[in-house]
Amino acid sequence: MVNLGKSVNNLRPQHESPLLLLPSNAVLVFKRFYTSLARGLASQRRGLFAAGRVAMCLLLGGMVLVSTSCMSNGVSDGQAIEVHLDNPSVCDGLIWLGTFASAPSSPVNDDAYYDSGLHESLIYLGSTWYELCQDGAPGATGATGAQGPKGDTGAIGATGAQGPKGDTGATGATGATGATGAQGPKGDTGATGATGAAGTNGTNGTNGTNGSTMAYGLYSSIPSVGSVIDGSIYIDTDDTHFYQAQLVTSIGSVQDQNTSNNSDDEACSNTTWYAQTFTASSSYTMGSLSLLLGSQYSSSSCTILLETTSSNKPSGTILGTFSLNLAYSTTWQTITSSGISLNNGTLYAIVVQGIAGNYTTWRDYWNSSPYSGGQEYYTSNSGTTWTSQNADLCFKVLSLGSATEQWVQIK
Repeated sequence: MVNLGKSVNNLRPQHESPLLLLPSNAVLVFKRFYTSLARGLASQRRGLFAAGRVAMCLLLGGMVLVSTSCMSNGVSDGQAIEVHLDNPSVCDGLIWLGTFASAPSSPVNDDAYYDSGLHESLIYLGSTWYELCQDGAPGATGATGAQGPKGDTGAIGATGAQGPKGDTGATGATGATGATGAQGPKGDTGATGATGAAGTNGTNGTNGTNGSTMAYGLYSSIPSVGSVIDGSIYIDTDDTHFYQAQLVTSIGSVQDQNTSNNSDDEACSNTTWYAQTFTASSSYTMGSLSLLLGSQYSSSSCTILLETTSSNKPSGTILGTFSLNLAYSTTWQTITSSGISLNNGTLYAIVVQGIAGNYTTWRDYWNSSPYSGGQEYYTSNSGTTWTSQNADLCFKVLSLGSATEQWVQIK
């Protein structure tokens, strides 16, 4: 309910004061109105009453606060008026447009809006916008509130930069004597001292046994070497050659081998090498090594290595190195060793390296593995990596035989 108290034309509040906006269908009681609103209504009194309506609206921040009923419906000065806010955007006798920075275009009578630039509400009547109300001046700053409770401790900040180096501290007391260090390296040999005085003569030793006389002479046939001293020499009168008695070790029997093949040859070059691994069937000294080799285009040469193995492949650790000159045809080529000892059950590798431009061929049994003690391998990068093949290369490893005295031609 609104108690006007006196005629609308004479409303003169002492000062501006904000009014409250209540929920829909609430009753709003006015005690004061803005002087500017009363002035605007008074200046347009005739036009407003002629239309049969009185529009009063107070806005703060763009909110509709009041809309009255028609004065022509029997409301007189000093009579209480009931106000309903069923629709805040369209007030009874006033059309509220909202908040704008400047006056809306093409207005009609009773249009009203809040001007955010002027900080006042205006209504359109006739051909002019009239001030309804103006924002009040900001109130004085309120007293400072009591200090709130202490907040939670914040997270630990990042470690700051290292500070400058401090001054050197005073020299501490001398520590205990440390343990004796390791002995240093041996020093250089000193100069030779002066020769000492001669000692007394020792006693004579016992005489040795007489040796056999070295056989030396002219023979028309090979003499027996059964009782000849090693190193004895004779001249053969038939061929005029010199012969010397030497202790010769014969080649023993085959210990490990693969002779099975299907006439397939592998080509060995200076970078592409082939290898065959084998397991020593007993502990023995290698007397010779035979391989089924040839040359691809013409006579050539190759290098043969005997190596240990690592992860079942050639390791690069060489036990023996041998060289061979090869004919064009493929035949068994034999090399004698200098007495390399092989251990029972140990895996070894035979590696063949060819030369550039004329390959060395090594025969194998391709696409099958008839030898169970090893396997064929190849490398295309000079032994950096090895790849296994489903094949076995042909080889024979023979042991050393017994040593006997033999005549050997020396000239």
